[in-house]
Amino acid sequence: MKDATRTAGQTRIVFWRTRQQRLTATLICLGLAASACSAADQSLLFRPDGAGNLTFDTGMVKGSLKKDGLGEGMMPIRFSQLGLPIDSNHGLLVPYRFLTPQKRYGFGSWEWPRTGLVLEDGSAELRWAAAPDRPFSFSTDYHWKTADTLDVTVSFTAETNLEKFELFLGSYFRAFTKAKAYVKEAANGLPGFVEAAKEKGDMQLFPKGPEVLPMVNDGRWKFPPYPNTWSIRGALQAPLGMRQEPKSGATVLFMAPAEDCFAISMSEQEADLGAFYLSLFGKDVPKGKVLMARVRLVFGINVTEEQAVREYAKYLGDLKNAVAGGAH
Repeated sequence: MKDATRTAGQTRIVFWRTRQQRLTATLICLGLAASACSAADQSLLFRPDGAGNLTFDTGMVKGSLKKDGLGEGMMPIRFSQLGLPIDSNHGLLVPYRFLTPQKRYGFGSWEWPRTGLVLEDGSAELRWAAAPDRPFSFSTDYHWKTADTLDVTVSFTAETNLEKFELFLGSYFRAFTKAKAYVKEAANGLPGFVEAAKEKGDMQLFPKGPEVLPMVNDGRWKFPPYPNTWSIRGALQAPLGMRQEPKSGATVLFMAPAEDCFAISMSEQEADLGAFYLSLFGKDVPKGKVLMARVRLVFGINVTEEQAVREYAKYLGDLKNAVAGGAH
């Protein structure tokens, strides 16, 4: 009987130990999963590099932003695994022209001092203060949603009344010699992508619709430096476009909600300039008014046109969910 009791007790001890071991193993697994998740999240953060830059390396792309003082856009930036440089000239996502029908303010944001910081969620923010020669302040916020997806928010505050104000956001590419926009009527008469072919003009603009053309042609593009005459292309189905590097298939998608962006434009796709632009706002701004525009970039390899359209639909869903949930 004692032997039986001892055996039962031993059995209970073995069972308890087994259950404890399982629990311990489960906790270890959960800990490893949390560590993996944390490591993934860490790769999406901007970090000061001690040399005046805010750097990132998501696994898909790596690069930096100049933190304080005078600086360009996001540069240098490259596809990590391909080792492929992306940027040229002023880099990606640089606030370029600040336009009204009556005036152009400065040349570009690179000639105005800024301050940068990393926010609590790991996003990077650049801020430009108002000055006597520019009656407005503005900022750009860069947030890596995933390793291949960058969300950008441009905030603008007017310190005087501005008529039909446009913030022209520029990006410049190295050897990304395919450039496309998503229009209402492609070659087959249905929504689709069309290329910025050389024979269509040196500088090509795709408007949201005919209603914005009076603003495009109101004289704002005559102001130096680099006054411009656009070749007007077909109306956009949505503010969605891309630049691609043909040899590797490296692709960068640009997208914005229609209420924030009234035109997409670009240099003809084979030009050395490699430019891709978004025309933001396009509205009267009373003194003290704060405007916000949202932009997403998606980085990938051999991204198809169908995938690009799906990415845009996903983006609109994310924006809707963010508003409903109060998320970033």
